Amino acid sequence: MKQLNPYLRHINRTTGIKNKQYTRAYDCRLLYVLSGGGKMLTEGRELALVPGTLLYYPAGISYLLVADKETNMSFYTVNFDFVDGYPREGVMPPVYLADYDEARLCPSQIELGRERFFTAFCAEGGDNLRWYLSRLHELHIAREDNGLISAVLAALIEEICHLDNRSKANSRTVEDALGYMKLHFAEPLTNSEIASALGYHPYYLGALFRKEL
Repeated sequence: MKQLNPYLRHINRTTGIKNKQYTRAYDCRLLYVLSGGGKMLTEGRELALVPGTLLYYPAGISYLLVADKETNMSFYTVNFDFVDGYPREGVMPPVYLADYDEARLCPSQIELGRERFFTAFCAEGGDNLRWYLSRLHELHIAREDNGLISAVLAALIEEICHLDNRSKANSRTVEDALGYMKLHFAEPLTNSEIASALGYHPYYLGALFRKEL
């Protein structure tokens, strides 16, 4: 696994989705929804895009972005490589499937070796993720040093990993709580008793149940 050393190709704040057919991107992408909504169709899945959601999709997959007809989606888009060393062509627009040239592919997600980034996914981090995108946009416009831009982008990627790990930890807590309830199903359990048995505050456990169930 190579060390995370991202290279920012381009970042833009825009509205509307132009492509009406499935496309492929040559580099890795992030899309952060500022307003409006839509969905991404890829790999037999449908990913919902709502304000505060960050969509990640790796180089080489086919996808279709669809905006809600009732809203005009506004979003940040980021084109990047996880590791430096690929040809620096700058902006590499996605192409329709019939025009795809595999020789131009920059599959940096494979070189990085973190399985989390092998497929598309959505992360919810709200204003925290938005701050990173806003900062990257400012630095890119100001043509700041590539080292600073790379550091901010690396921090954003690590934040995405942190959110994912935290979500998995929460899921384990809920699973533990459900397991405890199954073992003691004949008893008149309360939220406080379950939380105490697992070592958590009842408000915290209740919030996890509302979020995940």
